[in-house]
Amino acid sequence: MFYKIVQNECLRRIKRRRPRGESLESAVEMEVENEEGDPARAVEKEETRKILHVFITRLPKVQREAVIYHYIEELPFEEIGRRLGIAENVASVYVSRARVTMRKMTRKGELVR
Repeated sequence: MFYKIVQNECLRRIKRRRPRGESLESAVEMEVENEEGDPARAVEKEETRKILHVFITRLPKVQREAVIYHYIEELPFEEIGRRLGIAENVASVYVSRARVTMRKMTRKGELVR
């Protein structure tokens, strides 16, 4: 549960600070560079980046793609559906299922392995 809270808070903060169109990974890297004066915060942000990477890479392929398009590239479900060759509502379902999958991974402690 803790990792999900950390993930959501970090994503919210990073999205708020980064210019539209900038990738999430480059925004996280910038945040780490900006925190060089505070080693603890820099380590925390790097750990968060690693956790997010684990979350995403462990998802089934179609969920992973939908999550990347939705949260990282900030595409609307209509565009996600077009890119994946699926209906808009199906794209929404894949993102929703990905969130459920990530919650289950967190509860099972898979992120710390």
